[in-house]
Amino acid sequence: MHYRLYALSERNGRIVSAQDIVADNDDAAIEVGRAALAQRPFELWCETRRVFTCAKA
Repeated sequence: MHYRLYALSERNGRIVSAQDIVADNDDAAIEVGRAALAQRPFELWCETRRVFTCAKA
């Protein structure tokens, strides 16, 4: 499945950067997000569905 990983600003929660990732399922995509953005908040989306939000690193 195709996912979009958004790095968020710690100050205001706005999108700082984004990257596309491919994973077999939501759980695998969340792990990729945690590994890629271990030190900052992020959101993970699959098309129009928000899959996961990590508010604090």
